[in-house]
Amino acid sequence: MRTRCPQCGAQHEATEAQLARAGGRVRCGRCGAVFAAGPVQQELFPQPAAEDLAPALLAAEAAPRRWPWALLALALAAALILQAAWAAARHPVRLAPLRPLAERLCPRLGCALRPVRAPGRIAVLAHDVRRHPDDPRALRAQVVLENRAPHPQPWPLLELVFTDTGGRVVAARRFRPEEYLPPPRSPTEPFAAGATLRAELDLMDPGPAAAGYAFTPR
Repeated sequence: MRTRCPQCGAQHEATEAQLARAGGRVRCGRCGAVFAAGPVQQELFPQPAAEDLAPALLAAEAAPRRWPWALLALALAAALILQAAWAAARHPVRLAPLRPLAERLCPRLGCALRPVRAPGRIAVLAHDVRRHPDDPRALRAQVVLENRAPHPQPWPLLELVFTDTGGRVVAARRFRPEEYLPPPRSPTEPFAAGATLRAELDLMDPGPAAAGYAFTPR
């Protein structure tokens, strides 16, 4: 059967068996257009040379079916998204930009998001250490903390270091959240983004060698 390209007018010839293998569609060897083959009137068009017919049919027969590859690409993309969400849940600090994706997908995947710890984003706004009003051997320390991270985070360890006039450490201690959080605050309750906390601590006097001190969230 002879057919004609509706795009450029080129003629092509194919057998019924060839058209069946190509799904009844032909790719034009001249302009590349793919069209449904249909018979044309032989007297309206001159007989093309045989070498002009073969490329069109072969091109149509060799035309790839792209939909399986498209499905494979979608499946791979979905797998990568799920893997990224799982990784963000396991490594919240290194993959912080992926956390919003993990927060949306983890409830469906059954994974639990680890809290993001960023003690470096907790600022010490004010502090004070004075003699304890009831015990001459003790001190009372007060500190105000602010979470400047854009997300809630666990309460930090609160480190208090006393140094002498030469900057050498005289005494140091790290307080756990349950030691410095005032009631009714709970260590399991996250430190909300932008929130502040005023804490008060009673501790033993490190002695006359202590000339300075510093609070550091850890």
